[in-house]
Amino acid sequence: MESMKEQPTISVIMPVYKTPEEFLRSSIESVLKQTITNFELILVEDGSPDNCGKICDDYAALDKRVKVVHQKNAGVSAARNRGIDEAQGEYLWFVDADDTVAPLNMELILKAIRDGVDCLMFGMRFLYVHHEKIVMQETMSCSTPMEVTQKNLGLHFRALFEKNYFTTMCNKLIRKSILTENQIYFDPTLINYEDLHFSLVLVGCCNTILALPETYYCYVNEFGHDRTVDRIQRIQDVIAYTDKVVAPFYALNEQLCGADCFPIDGLSEIILRLYLEAAYFKLKTADNDDMKCLCTAVQQSKNIHREVQSIEKLSVADQRLYGWMMNNSYGEIRFFMRYRALRSVGSRIYRLAKCYLGGQR
Repeated sequence: MESMKEQPTISVIMPVYKTPEEFLRSSIESVLKQTITNFELILVEDGSPDNCGKICDDYAALDKRVKVVHQKNAGVSAARNRGIDEAQGEYLWFVDADDTVAPLNMELILKAIRDGVDCLMFGMRFLYVHHEKIVMQETMSCSTPMEVTQKNLGLHFRALFEKNYFTTMCNKLIRKSILTENQIYFDPTLINYEDLHFSLVLVGCCNTILALPETYYCYVNEFGHDRTVDRIQRIQDVIAYTDKVVAPFYALNEQLCGADCFPIDGLSEIILRLYLEAAYFKLKTADNDDMKCLCTAVQQSKNIHREVQSIEKLSVADQRLYGWMMNNSYGEIRFFMRYRALRSVGSRIYRLAKCYLGGQR
């Protein structure tokens, strides 16, 4: 009789859709270089019209750790949800098909698993590339390991949020049973900040979280191209959309307060920044009618009014933008957006010149 197959310790879930071939191969190969032996890589090929499906199948034929799931195109959230259902691992790791990962420190990771940690979070490197040259890079991580429980989550929340620990799902190893027992899935109706929404629901269900300073995940993006602007262009009412994004913040804070735990430090500032960030990105492509509708939505937002006492804690630019939108100061808003666009162009030119003249290392 054939022996039972050993359960993987980690299932890596990678949605694949219209990913450039060189990025996809680099991403898959970086996962396969992990030093742990009992893991699986689930490639959820989301109806990609190019050669992605064949590339995935080729890797599966070469490496028994690779499993391919083909489905009709349904979006990244649906692909990740399919991966959750297919995964056999004790812990899940979501990796995007155009990014890369570094080998995990398995001694550290396995100790955390033995200790029963529900979620491990780690730092990230950000690379911004132009014609295969690194134009800009950044590292975001906490300085020392943090042990986070429901009791002290509110105290550590702002520090971890500002270091990007909650904004993405790609920097986490999650005990699968936390997701299945609490029926936590990605919301397919969200096209921006879907990771943040998922993350906030997740941490509310975790008893123990370990935040590590190690940067195991490398996010790669085309320099000068902001994916957030593309996504927000598709959202008609960004204020109503942000209401949905921030709802888990309020739910988590109420949960912590109801359990006599510390409330979320800096919650008002975080929520205001999210609304103003959404407004700013929308204004980048808004016409006059869009601008007027956006100002009206800001003026009528219950959540913005609820948190407005913290507006002076935000940047001067955020304060001015808020004031202009509240007062229908359309001329000032247009001038501000043009000024910021020129600053952005100047910054890009400077960084490209520095890179190609040999200043970037």
